[in-house]
Amino acid sequence: MEGRMSAHCAYRLQYHVVWVCKYRRRILKPGVRSYLHNVLLGLQRGMPGVEIETIGFDGDHLHMVIVIPPKYSISDVMGRLKGQSASQMRKKFS
Repeated sequence: MEGRMSAHCAYRLQYHVVWVCKYRRRILKPGVRSYLHNVLLGLQRGMPGVEIETIGFDGDHLHMVIVIPPKYSISDVMGRLKGQSASQMRKKFS
């Protein structure tokens, strides 16, 4: 496990996040999984320093290990990832 350096601190803030689909519907089929994986990686590139280490899917939820630097609040990063990925998925899948 390696630490990261910023201008005034050293950090290793690693979070395990679980997202559950609305009403626990089992909608995460293989096609949806691959699209969601690509969307999340694309959104991550828009936030420098944020790194998604692993993503694991089940039928009705996903697990994600993510590194978030201290300059971002956890709620802002997760709100952006969840909101924008949901918007893009609604456009792609009816």
